[in-house]
Amino acid sequence: MKNLNILPLFLSILVDSVGWGVVFPVFDTLIIGNVVGILPVDTSLLMRNVYFELLIGVYCLGMFLASPVLGSYSDRYGRKKLLVLSLLGGAIGFLICGLGIWRMSIALLFLGRIVSGLTAGNFAIAQAAIADQSDEKTFPKYLSLIVLANGIGFACGPGIGGLLFDQNIWHHVSYLSPFIIMAMGLLIVALLLNFLFHESFSGDRKQATNLWLGVRQVYQAFALPRVRIYFIVLLFFFIGYTIFFSNLPIFLKTRFAAGGTSVGYLMTYFAIIFTLGLIWILPKLTARFSLRGISLVSIVIQVIGYLIFLFSYNEILIWLVLAPLALTIPFVYVNQVSLISANTESNNQGKMMGVVGSVIALTWGGGPLPPVR
Repeated sequence: MKNLNILPLFLSILVDSVGWGVVFPVFDTLIIGNVVGILPVDTSLLMRNVYFELLIGVYCLGMFLASPVLGSYSDRYGRKKLLVLSLLGGAIGFLICGLGIWRMSIALLFLGRIVSGLTAGNFAIAQAAIADQSDEKTFPKYLSLIVLANGIGFACGPGIGGLLFDQNIWHHVSYLSPFIIMAMGLLIVALLLNFLFHESFSGDRKQATNLWLGVRQVYQAFALPRVRIYFIVLLFFFIGYTIFFSNLPIFLKTRFAAGGTSVGYLMTYFAIIFTLGLIWILPKLTARFSLRGISLVSIVIQVIGYLIFLFSYNEILIWLVLAPLALTIPFVYVNQVSLISANTESNNQGKMMGVVGSVIALTWGGGPLPPVR
């Protein structure tokens, strides 16, 4: 991290993505397990599952609608202000959720998730800030660090969430604890970002912005010939990836009778390969080959890997095939976003990165949600 501006961006994405993962074990216990009476005791398991999925889905919907708008506002007012605003919005969302638990109000839980989703634009704005500071050759390198922060946070979040309300470890914690701690964490990172991050783009006040701009920007991005193909590839690639990733634990349990420990080992293995690919292999590949070529080969590997998964009944083969899949997933994302950035004017980077965030939110929110009991 030679560029000092990368460190605060890395921290902000890391903490925010931990917050994304933290809610899963908490909501699983509160909503599906219904341990503190937020839902009526006679609520069916089916309806509890519906509430759980809606709490996740409204966040993704908010992110889908707001990411292009926040990205566009960062083109007008600068990256730093919108990054800080996004983190503060996330903190407020966690506090509202905490209030919902204290008051045993499902409505407040939904309100907190909506606020968090509507302000979840820091990943898109961080990508725009990286584009401001880099060129076509260095952008994939710096973007890989941000993707790595997001992956680490998402992978660690559920474990941290479970740890923060485990009274067997901490005697004075409760189901409020993860929300209060995450709100404090986001506030601290917002302060650090405000002091450590040097504005990468001061903004262009001539840029037109309004609250209804998001949907139109998504349409415009897919209509622009120079970036359309990259957005289409990104959309369909992540639809396939979310289907695969969301159903992987169920697949392993159904076909190989894999228990929670085995699945955990496999997911840890997946995360390690994913990380090695980002920080070690991808920089070497981008130095020698074109981004389009790397993406094409990676997509072919993905398709072949999914087919092997579908027809394989050999658990060792599954472990072997998972390695190239874990490697090439970030390759496609980083390279497609790099190509989008390279074909976008400097004063529109926020808008385009916002559309990228919107596309990713759509695939995670509209596709299969993480399995529930």
